[in-house]
Amino acid sequence: DNQLSELLAACSNLEVLALPRCGKLTDAAAITIGALLPHVREVSCRDWAALTDGGVALLARGCPNLEDITLDGCFRVGSEALAALVRLCPRLRRLSIAKSYGVTDSALEALGEHGVALEELYLRQCPRVAAVQHLARCNRLTAVDFSGCGNVAGPSLLAMLSACGASLVSLQLNGCVGLHGEEVAAVGRLCPRLRSLNVRGLAVMDEHLLKLAAGCSNLQSLCLAWCTKVTEDGLRPLVARNPDLQDLDIEALYLLTDSMLACLAEFAPRLSRLSMRMCHRFNPEAIVALVEATALSSLLLSGVLDEAHTTDLVNRVRRVRPDCEMKW
Repeated sequence: DNQLSELLAACSNLEVLALPRCGKLTDAAAITIGALLPHVREVSCRDWAALTDGGVALLARGCPNLEDITLDGCFRVGSEALAALVRLCPRLRRLSIAKSYGVTDSALEALGEHGVALEELYLRQCPRVAAVQHLARCNRLTAVDFSGCGNVAGPSLLAMLSACGASLVSLQLNGCVGLHGEEVAAVGRLCPRLRSLNVRGLAVMDEHLLKLAAGCSNLQSLCLAWCTKVTEDGLRPLVARNPDLQDLDIEALYLLTDSMLACLAEFAPRLSRLSMRMCHRFNPEAIVALVEATALSSLLLSGVLDEAHTTDLVNRVRRVRPDCEMKW
């Protein structure tokens, strides 16, 4: 804290300050930032384990021009800090916090009331977050991440998306076990501009993907990992409707076969990253043909073949695409 105070005293015009993983910094450091950096716009306090609501509130009070703050891993920071940030920093457009038990629905109420300028909101692994309908007034949101927030339920998510889904381009719902396939199906209708969608581990079926495909045609990144009931009948129409797809994660979609790879080769020529871990029905010939037909530069294929056949596949892919990064 003392060293930072001496440094910042000579840098009063700083606008961007990133101090991730500085575990020895405390509330005193946050107070110093608020006192000495009135022009700061971006701050990263990631993994400041000793930081609390009080420190963040005083930082916010002294930095009215703050636009972007990262509090991931600050597990002592909670709702009071987030409420202070949106009240005292009217220009705040990006807020990220992860792994905090102290973030509750009262934070969502404050964000909905005062965070009208918010464009990006990342609330990852905050298990007490549930009532996301309070964010309905944040109609400038373009990116939302509720990954690991298991108490977010379908009705509250749909209420939020009905109000602000039209502006979203990124929606991350990885591990939101309170959601079901019906909510994923509605995303296509409520979020027509979506370019990135992650529904890893949700109970998604073909019928839900068909409804999603009806509304989504701009996807560039899609994660369906561990949506184990999905088959080609549901995924094929979605891929066909999204020719700009570049990043696809189909890990553990056991029911997919080589014909799905042929579909990707036909409809996703810009595909650059593919995770097919544990898709054990894929054959080497179909995988190599896909690499030849697309722009693949990253391929994750552990659990697809046995060790000997995997080694042979890796060599074949390298002959076709020497710069392709592979993990197996």
